[in-house]
Formats: sequence, C-alpha cells, structure tokens
Amino acid sequence: MRAATLALVALIGAAIPAAGQVETLADVRVHGNYSTPDADVLRIAGLAVGQPITATDIEASRKRLDASGRFEEVEIRKRSRSLDESGEVALIIIVREHPVPDAALQETPAALRPFKRLWASGMFLPVLNFTDGYGFTYGARFTFVDLLGHGSRVSVPLTWGGTRRAAAEVERPISRGPIDRLTGSVSIWQRTNPFYEQDEDRQEVTAGVSRARVTSA
Repeated sequence: MRAATLALVALIGAAIPAAGQVETLADVRVHGNYSTPDADVLRIAGLAVGQPITATDIEASRKRLDASGRFEEVEIRKRSRSLDESGEVALIIIVREHPVPDAALQETPAALRPFKRLWASGMFLPVLNFTDGYGFTYGARFTFVDLLGHGSRVSVPLTWGGTRRAAAEVERPISRGPIDRLTGSVSIWQRTNPFYEQDEDRQEVTAGVSRARVTSA
C-alpha cells in the first residue's frame, strides 16, 4: 500500500510542472473581446504559438494587457494539452472591454445615444453554409454584449436561402443563487423539403439554466 501511494505521488509530481519550468505554448485563445481583434490582444500580450512559456511570462502578459488601458479586467488561464509530459500548454485570455465612454456620447444627440451604445457593443458574423438537398444558407449573426447587464449577450441570427430563419438568443449570468447562467431563445424558420417539395415551417422556444461545477485542484 505504501509503495502504491509513493508511486502515485511521484506520478502526480511529474505531471505538475515546477515553478519556473519552461513549457511550450501550443494554443492561445481570446474570449470576451468585441471591438479589439484577437491579433491585437495577442500583440499586446506578446504571445505567439510555439514560444517557450513560464508562469512569469504569463503574469507579464497579463500585466501588459492590463497596462494597455483597453480592458477593465484581464485573466489568463493555463490548460495542459495532454496528460503526458509533452510540456505543451494552451492559454485562454479572458478580457472585459470598457463600455462606451460617457465623454464620447456628449457630442451625440440624446435621442441617438442608446443606439450609439448598442452599436459600440455589437459584433457581426457572416453566415454561409451548404446542406445537401437544401442548398446554400446565407445571412449574418448580430451579437450585442452587456445589453442586459454585465456579461450578458443577445444574438440575432438572420438567414435566407436553404433555411430562412430569424431568432433572438439571450444569455445572462446570475451572480447569486443555485444557478449561474440563464439562456433562452425564440426563433422561426422555414425550408423546402427536397423530396416532397413542400415548405416546412417551425417555431421554437427554448429556455435553460446552468451552473458551473467547481472542483478543487
């Protein structure tokens, strides 16, 4: 029993890099940015796939992002790419951008200020896909962050062609209580069945709750 315990401790110790040990950055992703491109975030952080990375480097990158003045909050999480001793890690950069400054709204007529805030918080993503029998579907997804409170997200996908769809999708974090996130959507869509050559019409309403599972290291 003692020998098995010592072997397990040795295995765990080998899997956990010592402080200052150099690893290789195999992947880096950015979340939370809506007006600052990923490339700009990585440039400010000074990170590139393939470079050696240590805990000191990660903290230095976080400080550079924080000192840039572009973000209210910055967090960098490190994840191992595998359970072996390859030394490859992935970094997840989570940022929260500043809202539209009030000073920037002073020159805008009062009636137009809500629209300017909405525009500043928006993101645009083109949609294009192909499904055998239905053809091409094309359109766009418009997403607005912090519209219903900090961390919230409202998305409006609009498509035409093979699948004609309009929807409103909402995601909002909850700071207190047994759940930490609410989601919901309302959508209508139509497409023509390629076999029967008849239109299929659907209306959908969804709702969901979730809570992150916290585990100790």
